[in-house]
Amino acid sequence: MADVSVRLQAGADTEIVLNLSVLQAIRLVEALASRIAAVVAEPGRVAAGSR
Repeated sequence: MADVSVRLQAGADTEIVLNLSVLQAIRLVEALASRIAAVVAEPGRVAAGSR
């Protein structure tokens, strides 16, 4: 039995559901945050809202 259900919208009528333990959910969030930080820090990226 999972402690956390994560629902991801994969398309207009498709959804992916991940049933994870709390530890797995924490690892997923850490991995996503790390990847987002890496993408945002890439040289040459223009900040949202800048002109």
